[in-house]
Amino acid sequence: MHRSVHRAVASPPGWVGSVVRSIKFMLDPLTLSPLSTLQGERVILREPRDSDVDDRLRHPIDPEEEDSYGSSWRQEWDGRRYHSREHLTATRCPPDPGTYTWAVE
Repeated sequence: MHRSVHRAVASPPGWVGSVVRSIKFMLDPLTLSPLSTLQGERVILREPRDSDVDDRLRHPIDPEEEDSYGSSWRQEWDGRRYHSREHLTATRCPPDPGTYTWAVE
């Protein structure tokens, strides 16, 4: 898709009237390439998988770890020691083609 962008340019001294130039095109937004897996010495960044929910259900909620993410999660926390499948899947956002979503392993 091309979008039009118009720009008015003031006329130089001595010219009568004004000069208007139009730029009639703009490049389409770039599409992102498929998400790659990035491996570090101790961490892997990868695309989320359905099995991530099952993996998270096996581990208890660690309040200190959750605090380190900087969110206000304690306001909604009811004291449970384990996540529920409903809670973990309800916070998922639909994929946005303009952004990458990483899972940390």
